[in-house]
Amino acid sequence: IEDGPETDYQADQTGSVIAFLARARAADVEVDGLDRTLVAALAGLDETLAPDGRPVVCQNAWEDSIGRFGHTAATFLEAYSDLARHGEGLDAAALDADSSATSRTDTDLPDDLTAHAREQAARVFDAIDDLWVPDRGCYALRETAHGEIDDRLDSATLALASAHRSFDAVGDIGAERLDRLVSHVERVVEGLARETDAVSGLIRYEGDGWRRAGQRSEKVWTVSTAWGANACAELAVLLDAHDDPRADEMFARARELLGCVSPDGSLCAPTGYLPEQFFDDGTADSATPLGWPHAIR
Repeated sequence: IEDGPETDYQADQTGSVIAFLARARAADVEVDGLDRTLVAALAGLDETLAPDGRPVVCQNAWEDSIGRFGHTAATFLEAYSDLARHGEGLDAAALDADSSATSRTDTDLPDDLTAHAREQAARVFDAIDDLWVPDRGCYALRETAHGEIDDRLDSATLALASAHRSFDAVGDIGAERLDRLVSHVERVVEGLARETDAVSGLIRYEGDGWRRAGQRSEKVWTVSTAWGANACAELAVLLDAHDDPRADEMFARARELLGCVSPDGSLCAPTGYLPEQFFDDGTADSATPLGWPHAIR
């Protein structure tokens, strides 16, 4: 979806859009050139997947650092999984119909694209465990460009919940990975939670210094809070599908976080709009309304 020099691009955008378009295809939504776009995007995913099964060094979703991010890996897992679920009939020859469908790829796609997507999903699934941090009970924010593990909590890694739910339809998650996923979501939601007299929600990530304006701690973000609600709900559905009693607690946490960004929540303006960020005293900051948290909500 986005291209740029060296590492200055966001690979997660391609993954997120592929997952959405694959589901649109499954729902028989009529979009001109949809199959061609999905094939081109699959080739793009392959091109930016390193030999170890995780995406290459790129920019993160927050546009403020580079590395090999847990969030980006989650979007690749979800994209490959959804292509494996909903890609029946996709043909690599679709690219020949319009050479402008992809601007750059040297990837040779196999004949069976859904089987290929399933194999790639399994590769990413296995590789994500490279980011597991046992001492913290969570997946790392990223591997830096220099190969070091940045184990800070990051709300963007909550995307792992929906990614695993997609993968569950095409592969075997297993009990150990499910336990790790529960631990990760709990650790991130609890670790990033912020509550003051004026606001309640999640901060973006540990050590976020963006536009503090004298405030000593990180600000609450509506995107992160809505993401937390969605992740808890996605994980609850996944747990319920596995007859896991932990689903009830996750559903409850999802409702609690959703309440923060609901019309009567502390992070919703009187207009009904969601600002991007909040200071601890309840002062809204940055873009209002911001479409991203509205879309998640």
